[in-house]
Amino acid sequence: MTSFRITHPILAPLLLLLLISITQISGLPTIVIVPGAWQSPIHYTKLTTFLRSEGYPIVSRSHPSVDSLLPARRTSAGDAAAIHDNVLFPLIEEEGQDVVLVMHGYGGLVGSAATVGWSRVERREKGLPGGVIGVIFIAAFVSRIGNSMAGLMPGGRLEEWVLKYKREKKKRGKWLTLLIPHVMKPDLQTFPSTSPTSLFYNDLNPDLAALFAHELRNQSLISLISPTGIVPPAWADNTHYAGRRAYGFTVKDEVVPLETQEAIAGLAGVDFVTRYFEAGHSPFLSVPDELGEWIVGLAMVWEHIGGGDGGQGGVAVT
Repeated sequence: MTSFRITHPILAPLLLLLLISITQISGLPTIVIVPGAWQSPIHYTKLTTFLRSEGYPIVSRSHPSVDSLLPARRTSAGDAAAIHDNVLFPLIEEEGQDVVLVMHGYGGLVGSAATVGWSRVERREKGLPGGVIGVIFIAAFVSRIGNSMAGLMPGGRLEEWVLKYKREKKKRGKWLTLLIPHVMKPDLQTFPSTSPTSLFYNDLNPDLAALFAHELRNQSLISLISPTGIVPPAWADNTHYAGRRAYGFTVKDEVVPLETQEAIAGLAGVDFVTRYFEAGHSPFLSVPDELGEWIVGLAMVWEHIGGGDGGQGGVAVT
């Protein structure tokens, strides 16, 4: 399902009621996929195809920090705000839908920051419909307060391969350079300097790896070194998310090595339902059905858990 807006005074409310009715009849939550750095929804098409075949509506949006003309202004907090305003608000506040948030890599930080105040438990306490029923991290960065992706990397700094620029933008006129000079500074955007196929797609066949590597885009450096904010992420609250947090570890990951994933998850200080995938950093491409089945299983359990107890606690990561 693609999220859109209709402003017609008669059609808009009718279509909104129809959307809510269909969702309620199906009993299926909407799955929101939050992409990782350098990536866009196109990279998750194999996973979304599987999930849609199971009847789940899907929403995914590119981050403002990806392929931006104003990279100096693109922060992780800005990406989180875009998810809050353009994805979660329409789905939950306007449509009353239940949502499962699936976050990959960098998406774990900005997705977590965006969910504050949106849990279904909180909304039920206020007599409101819909809300986030669970969060799933896939080889993702998880932080309690005020950290950045760089801060969670080994040594608290970005890897060498991150600190490179992909390609020069098309040449602009001198007047444009003077008006917005930071657009021309290559050090404000990043792209993997090592072959993206070996980093992101080391477990795909060469043709498929090349296809999706071609779709990677520049990422604002500021977004990777800026903290998402000072408010604790929603998932840290056991009242609302006990038993509703999951972490998918990728064993063959060359971007966020397994030991780094385990360390990050352990530092979160909460329990996760866990699953290990024999995959690189992109299991949504190499094992989409296996990943999809896991997501569907979690969504089914979370959708039918009542109240705020979250059911059984997940597997502790220490």
